[in-house]
Amino acid sequence: MARGVTVSGPYPVKIRQQKKQAFLASFAVLGNISAACREAGINRDTYRYWMEHDEVFGFYVAQANQVATEHLEETAYKRAVEGTQKAVYQGGELVGYHTETSDTLLIFLLKARAPEKYRDRYEGAGGAGADGPLRVVFETVDDRGD
Repeated sequence: MARGVTVSGPYPVKIRQQKKQAFLASFAVLGNISAACREAGINRDTYRYWMEHDEVFGFYVAQANQVATEHLEETAYKRAVEGTQKAVYQGGELVGYHTETSDTLLIFLLKARAPEKYRDRYEGAGGAGADGPLRVVFETVDDRGD
């Protein structure tokens, strides 16, 4: 082993630090551990080892995760509110563009931002709430028109 190089895990210190930095940079953008491991050129087991044995690395992973989440939230907001441009074709010819927003994304954003106001509510019999009894009623409907 070269003098002045300490090995902890599969890489010498300098290379390990470079790999950790590469992982963190990729994870902050991609938000996916497996993809970030591939980008950094490490095995997922190496990532697990670092998480178990390096608190500082774990701290930075949490920060990178927050950055990735905020990026996803920003993208969701833009698609929900500002929309995306979709090509409009007529007779096989491009005739223009249409801005398409996403009501579904908007609903998720509202539920995340203000869950007390926008959460799903389930009412049982007599307004008992989700913990109360559920009453199911079947009715026969004569739709023959006789």
